[in-house]
Amino acid sequence: MKFATTTIVAVLLVTLAAAQFTCQTAAPAAYTGTTQMLGWGTNWNGQLGPQRNTDPIISTPSLMYVSSSKTPRYSKVAGGLQHTLVIEESSGKVFVAGDGSSAQLGGGIASVKDKVETFSTWEQVLITKQPEKFTGKVIDIAAGWYTSCVVAQDKSDATKTTIFCAGRNNRGQLGNSSVKTQISYPVPLEFDNSQLAAGEHFVKIAAGVDHMVAVTSLNNVFTWGAGDEGELAQSVNSDSKVPVKVTAFPPAETITEVQCGFRFCVALSDSNTLFGWGKNDANQLGLGTGDSQEFINTPTQIATGVTSFSVGGAHTLAIINGALHAFGSGTMGQTGHAKTISAAMQEEWTVSKPTAIPAFKDVKVASFGAGMKHSVVLDNCGTVYTFGAEALGALG
Repeated sequence: MKFATTTIVAVLLVTLAAAQFTCQTAAPAAYTGTTQMLGWGTNWNGQLGPQRNTDPIISTPSLMYVSSSKTPRYSKVAGGLQHTLVIEESSGKVFVAGDGSSAQLGGGIASVKDKVETFSTWEQVLITKQPEKFTGKVIDIAAGWYTSCVVAQDKSDATKTTIFCAGRNNRGQLGNSSVKTQISYPVPLEFDNSQLAAGEHFVKIAAGVDHMVAVTSLNNVFTWGAGDEGELAQSVNSDSKVPVKVTAFPPAETITEVQCGFRFCVALSDSNTLFGWGKNDANQLGLGTGDSQEFINTPTQIATGVTSFSVGGAHTLAIINGALHAFGSGTMGQTGHAKTISAAMQEEWTVSKPTAIPAFKDVKVASFGAGMKHSVVLDNCGTVYTFGAEALGALG
């Protein structure tokens, strides 16, 4: 989640049921200076970095000192179950911190003993195999629960890229069948380049719990890893140890972005149409049909008029026709809607289709992010709102 303003005031909320906010300020100019990162929540394995590595829970936003640069600028952050990846934009380097028990930190550590260590400091990811293909210039990152992947430019040609992954491979989420269980250094995808057109290369990557999705420069989508609940958008619901192309999108749609939650994915096309596939037991796909279909393996249209979105554990936030909407699991208030059923049923409460969040009716939203069971919103006035599960410091 990127903030375009340096003025941030936190407003912490468990529910937005009776709230009504106002911010009609126009969007600020794009920020081009140095950036600072703040983090909060669980820090059991140092996933928020070394400056607070003795604190198991950080309940207020705290600075995360990642690199030694005096003028850092970070372009993306990705979080796994208990580890974190960060791209330093100026150098294209990736830094990691947190749990390394499944080798997901990708530092090239060889011994079994070292694999289960937890790093409490930020370490630059090192590619110890095929260094001739890796320049250190990374353009995208993704973190599964126990896996890390990067899209790296080739050394000889910046218009060519390679996806490297490290960590657990029990469901094929590394995209390399030669790795049996896990590996501590990033390995390239086992991929037949004949599936790509001349000049086509990978540009984006997203991670679910134990599956991956990548988008190419020609907007083709490939998936690999766990697939028994439709996560791979294939006709056969089974795991795949190597990338397979998704061919079920409508022919007229060009996919520009994909994000994944807990065993489901959501994709946006250039026509501002939102699609979803995978697990649907809590209306994660926002189809308005209830949870009668526990999963769907075909990309299915959710909404039109969508300009941006963010996928959480089992819910999604999206700007639709200019207004902030949410759908999916709302058990902890993470969709921002008032619960309308009895207390006995609230543990299973969901929003079955994209529904506007009333509290933000008069708010110009600048950015937003969906977490496992909470949500964060930034408005054009520089105010940050959090709502959902307040346990473990998630609301800051």
